[in-house]
Amino acid sequence: MGLKVIITGVAGLVGESACKPSLCSPNKSVYPCSMTKITTLLVLSLFLISDSISAAPQAADGKGDGDVHAAVNLMRAMNMKKNWAATLDVVSNQISQGQPELKEPVKKFYEKVMSYDSIETKVAKIYAKHYTNQELADLLAFYSTPTGKKSLEIMPVVMQESMKVGQDAVTEHQDELREVFQKAAAKKQRK
Repeated sequence: MGLKVIITGVAGLVGESACKPSLCSPNKSVYPCSMTKITTLLVLSLFLISDSISAAPQAADGKGDGDVHAAVNLMRAMNMKKNWAATLDVVSNQISQGQPELKEPVKKFYEKVMSYDSIETKVAKIYAKHYTNQELADLLAFYSTPTGKKSLEIMPVVMQESMKVGQDAVTEHQDELREVFQKAAAKKQRK
């Protein structure tokens, strides 16, 4: 098990609930469901890959003085490259759903413009901005322990089960959500 489990779960949640025809505006150009799916999936995936996996709080002032190299070491200990590849694979599958001929071109596009190697330093700078060197070292030490390694393995499952709670709440209030979409679409059309 790993992050691919949670990303696949997110893709399922996004595909199954966020873009049911009953929830979308009849005018697809106002709220195109496929873009909603893509945007939601990418944002959730990025969130899950980075900050939600981390167990330590940010520096109190939100401004760490961490070293980028230390952040890269942490990210590597967290298997982020493998998880990012799994994320791109799931996103490609989701985007090409119903159009299998798009899967490989979309995957190649994402691998080209959002490869892990192209984002690693940028994401490491974010970690370094929010964590001190000591906090980065503490996180690295934690993820090197049996508990830390277990956390990396089971956190996706815990997150997936937790997200199911949220999905159930949205499903329970589906009519209300449909009304929100319809009002927003009507307001946009009036402009």
